[in-house]
Amino acid sequence: MSEKPYYPRITAYPPGPRTRELQIRDYKVTSPSLEKGFPLSIEYAEGPYLIDLDGNRYIDLTSGWLTSNLGHRHPAIVRAIEEQAGKLISFPYRRFYSQVVTELSEELANIAPGASEKKVLLSASREDSIDAALKMVRWNTRRQVYLTHIGSYHGESIAATSLTSDDARRRLHMPGLLTTV
Repeated sequence: MSEKPYYPRITAYPPGPRTRELQIRDYKVTSPSLEKGFPLSIEYAEGPYLIDLDGNRYIDLTSGWLTSNLGHRHPAIVRAIEEQAGKLISFPYRRFYSQVVTELSEELANIAPGASEKKVLLSASREDSIDAALKMVRWNTRRQVYLTHIGSYHGESIAATSLTSDDARRRLHMPGLLTTV
């Protein structure tokens, strides 16, 4: 991480000129089904900060949507990623055994609360996690109706979108798939 002093800084009123230019290009080639919640074009992140194409520095109050709780590009995490990438980047761990996956699963099971036996299912995205959770809930409870938090967003898969509290979005994309309250 750089030695520059850290503080939020706005150099161009958002969205700045480089961001506006990127928005125009993006609009022409990407699906409108993935809404952009903020008029920002993040170029890089460092610690708790997001820096956009126009040089504006924002505090990331989302923690990278909860994937960067230790900050962006934390040195220990970067080292661990580099070390693992030097050995193996992508691996179908669902088809083969992996020492790294087993050790991580053991640690997660060890720190999870409760006295019952624990099983771990690792997934690649929040959508995969939601889909797997719904399968487990349906299998174990046989229930067809689910409670969902007002303002919730769980991702873009059909199952995840069916849990959104946004009635218009749910009706548009999957009428009658799942019943939520």
